[in-house]
Amino acid sequence: MTRDQLLTAPDTALPTLRGAVAGLPPYVPGRRSAGMDIAALASNESHYEPLPAAAAAVAAAAGTMNRYPDSAAVELRERLALHLGVTAEEVAVGPGSVGVLQQVITGLCDAG
Repeated sequence: MTRDQLLTAPDTALPTLRGAVAGLPPYVPGRRSAGMDIAALASNESHYEPLPAAAAAVAAAAGTMNRYPDSAAVELRERLALHLGVTAEEVAVGPGSVGVLQQVITGLCDAG
């Protein structure tokens, strides 16, 4: 279902976007230059190929990609803690700094 269909959905079981989201302009990806090998830096693309070690790690993990990762990131937190000289309980991981901050705010702040 497209964004426009969600915005104009009649009274059905289909969800509608809340006003703050509905008012946002649609995402327009950057255009590609025909015949030119240019990295789209604004889209977080790199002009360089993945490092061999990174490509090998992805290949090694391919056999378990059908499983959800450990939601508590126990092994990652333990390794980071060891590297940083702290306990695993002192390490927070998430989908970027915004995700970690959202977890902190949700855990500590009341509405309003």
